[in-house]
Amino acid sequence: MEYQTIIDERKNQTAWIYLNRPENMNSISITLLNELSEILQEVERDESVRVIVLSGKGKAFCAGADLKELLVDLEKEPDGQKSFLDLAGEIFEKLNNLTKPIIAALNGITLAGGMESACT
Repeated sequence: MEYQTIIDERKNQTAWIYLNRPENMNSISITLLNELSEILQEVERDESVRVIVLSGKGKAFCAGADLKELLVDLEKEPDGQKSFLDLAGEIFEKLNNLTKPIIAALNGITLAGGMESACT
């Protein structure tokens, strides 16, 4: 599958998942949350994957939430879609509940939600 905000590479039974928003220090957007949710489900089901490595492209691992997107999400009326914070909570839960080992390869700046992702 083609992703906008992550890169998925498979090498030697390892799934390398890169956050790929280097122009925004890999800040967490709704698109990134949705794509990360999808890829985590996929690698969890893939029997050829034995370990997952999560890293970032550019000079940051993850600078936390994209505040522009978070503020817009907090200001809008609920429309039946999950909120930014709901999606983020689901990702942290998925990371905690993976049956495969996950390595956070911190390649640079790591703040807020990026640190929480790395610590799960």
